[in-house]
Amino acid sequence: MSESEIKKEIKTNYLNNPNFEVIAAMEMDRQLNEVENEFANKVNQIEDIKFRGIYQEKKEEFKIIPKYISYIEYMIVLLQYLPRVEKFNIGNEYKKIMYETFENIMYLDKIESKSRLYYLNKIDAGLNIQRAYLRIMAQYKWISLEKFNIVMLEKLGEIGKIVGGLVKYYAKNNKKPV
Repeated sequence: MSESEIKKEIKTNYLNNPNFEVIAAMEMDRQLNEVENEFANKVNQIEDIKFRGIYQEKKEEFKIIPKYISYIEYMIVLLQYLPRVEKFNIGNEYKKIMYETFENIMYLDKIESKSRLYYLNKIDAGLNIQRAYLRIMAQYKWISLEKFNIVMLEKLGEIGKIVGGLVKYYAKNNKKPV
C-alpha cells in the first residue's frame, strides 16, 4: 500500500478496518519522524550560524597556508636563476626568512588566540624583509621586472592582505579593558 492509499483508508474506512490501529500507529510514527527531522535541521542551522562566526578567522588562517606554499615553490625556482655568488648570499638569506615566516604561519593554528597577534606581527615583518630583498634583486636586475611584479603583486600581495586582515581582527578583538 502506498502512503496516499493508507491515508485514504484511514479517513474513509477506519471503523471497519481491522488494521486501523496498526495503520494509525504507522502514520503517527511517520509524523513524529518528520517533526524530529525538522527540529534536528533547525538545531543544526542554529549551531552552524553560531559557530560560523567563531571559525571564520580559522578559515582565513587556513587560506594563507596553501598560498604561502605556492609562493615558496615559485620563489625556490626563481632563486635558482640568481647569479652564482648572489644565489648563495641573498638567496640563502631569502630562503631563511621565507622558511621562518612559514614556521610562524604554521604556529597560528596551534596557539591560543591571545598570542596570535604576536605571531602575525612576526609574519608581517618577515614579509616586509622579503619585499626588501626582492627590491634589491630587481634593482640589480638579478630577476626580471615581470617576475618581480608577479611575486610582489600576486603572491606577496595576496598573502599580505590576508595577514593584514588577521592583524586588524586580532588587534580589535584582543584589546584589554581599561
